[in-house]
Amino acid sequence: MKLLSHAISWCCNLRLGASAILAVLVATPPTRIAPAAADPDFGPNVTIFAATTPAVTIQAKLDAVFKAQESSEFGDARSALLFKPGTYDVDARVGFYTQLAGLGLSPDDVVIRGGVRADARWKNGNATLNFWRIARICR
Repeated sequence: MKLLSHAISWCCNLRLGASAILAVLVATPPTRIAPAAADPDFGPNVTIFAATTPAVTIQAKLDAVFKAQESSEFGDARSALLFKPGTYDVDARVGFYTQLAGLGLSPDDVVIRGGVRADARWKNGNATLNFWRIARICR
């Protein structure tokens, strides 16, 4: 009987504790995180573009990364090219170990009008070698 009494008491305390936590969570307004003043520094292999960046600047970076990675099938370099929401008039060719990603909530938030592609011209059209290339969350 004493064991049952302790079990009931424990359950009531647990319910009251959970109710108190829920009341605090509901009563506390959500905290807003202020946007960062500048882009974070993820290192030299990560580039973040904004729609306000001139297209020639973006294209030059895309071309430089592709030139380095186009046939670097077993190389050790890695690159991430990240696009903030907006529309970009560039031609993104994606080489080995290159990630191209839109930073919007939806693929419709980032539009690359010139195109995004990976090809195997460097290896006589052998498309079975088109791996370790990523393009996502953009259209």
